[in-house]
Amino acid sequence: MTPSTHDHTPALSYSREDAWLLHAALLSYLDREAASGRDTTPIAQLLISIETGQSKFDRHELKILRDALVSHITEASPHEQARSRELLCQINSILRT
Repeated sequence: MTPSTHDHTPALSYSREDAWLLHAALLSYLDREAASGRDTTPIAQLLISIETGQSKFDRHELKILRDALVSHITEASPHEQARSRELLCQINSILRT
């Protein structure tokens, strides 16, 4: 069995409200990627992870979350934009470790 890639990555801390925001961002991102003909399997798996409250993500998953939030931020409400920025800061901080 291969060792988990999540073992050395710090956890992403997010609230239930943040989970809804991440979910919405991932759904929009999945739709755009599917329309472009790209494989959306990793995005769909991340949706399930968010729905089940997972907080440990590997670097690839964090990059997908980051890309989804960046894409979603322009269509989000001002409150969601602020939360998105906070999540983006946290994700970028984790990716720098």
